[in-house]
Amino acid sequence: MQSDFTVIVPVYNVADYLEQCVQSIQDAVVQQDEIILVCGDSVDGSNKCAVRLQEKYSNVKVIWQTGTGASNARNCGLRHANGEYILFVDGDDFVDANVLSQLLEQIRSGQHKFDMLFTDFYRYKQKIEQTVCIRQFGKEYICGAEKIIGKMTGRECFWNIWRCIYRREFLIQNKIEFWENAYAEDLDFTIRAFLKKPLACFVPIAYYHYRLGRTGSLMNCTPSKRVMSTLTVIAYDINILKASNEIWKQKLIDVLQYEYILNIALIHELPQEQKKQALGIIKPEVLRPTCDGLVRVMSIMLRLFGVRMMAAVLSQIKRLKRWKEGRTL
Repeated sequence: MQSDFTVIVPVYNVADYLEQCVQSIQDAVVQQDEIILVCGDSVDGSNKCAVRLQEKYSNVKVIWQTGTGASNARNCGLRHANGEYILFVDGDDFVDANVLSQLLEQIRSGQHKFDMLFTDFYRYKQKIEQTVCIRQFGKEYICGAEKIIGKMTGRECFWNIWRCIYRREFLIQNKIEFWENAYAEDLDFTIRAFLKKPLACFVPIAYYHYRLGRTGSLMNCTPSKRVMSTLTVIAYDINILKASNEIWKQKLIDVLQYEYILNIALIHELPQEQKKQALGIIKPEVLRPTCDGLVRVMSIMLRLFGVRMMAAVLSQIKRLKRWKEGRTL
């Protein structure tokens, strides 16, 4: 029998958090829904924890990656999914079971029809134990990709896959999977989904708690592969947006251009040899044209002072921002 919902959880070195994660999901779903834990090469006991959870709950299924990385884990989960709708939850995060349960029941009853359903979310700053609700689209229900993008405020990233619920058939029909062996894979996934003209909706609730400041998190380290892969993916997606005919494309381009500049900061944190390699992939033309005044100023400064100097300045700004957000430095 087909499940209504499949929740896909990549499992990699999250032994201290996985049980809380799965329990919060378990409290939100019903028995016929499935939770897929996708295990890889963890070294901290995460896989044993996943197997124990499979033994404890009949609707939890453990599968094993065919490759490495979060993209491969999610793709493996998608290929094994049976639900009509897909949710992604990272193994070190958790959900508000009451809020998510109510949303899932609304979807089951036919209240929401969609290919992609966006929600607000919480940032949980672990270091200072503070929870902040992130709202980007206002406080009203919105239907239509153009309207959602039009309501988007600020320069915050909008592409987090765990803030969305996806209709699985939409993903299958449009062959939307994650870019393997790459970082910023959720950014690419979201842009390509938008370009397939989905029926998109926004519901002004928050159920997802995104944990900031976890020791060992990929977001707190700067390997050269992460830097170069992220810059490559952002540049690629800016270019495919530029080539599209969507009337809303420039607003997304502006946000991605800003993200491109932010990621230049990571170059400063690399060892000298890796820094030279990363400097070589910067493409200033990615930042042109833009409708964002700050991006325009940063683009001019990049040309005047060079990538190396800009990376050093941006790195200090980013460190201050991380400190204020309670992230591990």
